[in-house]
Amino acid sequence: MYKMLFGYNDYDFGFSWTFDTLAEANSAAKEQEAKGYFTRIIRV
Repeated sequence: MYKMLFGYNDYDFGFSWTFDTLAEANSAAKEQEAKGYFTRIIRV
């Protein structure tokens, strides 16, 4: 499982979504980055 963290800055992620695959997490991260969020993906 992977958790995609995102937020308004790169040191305080306020939101997180959980995905089964890294590909899904990467896709979601790209969508959020396009909206101006900072993202990070971690394995959980």
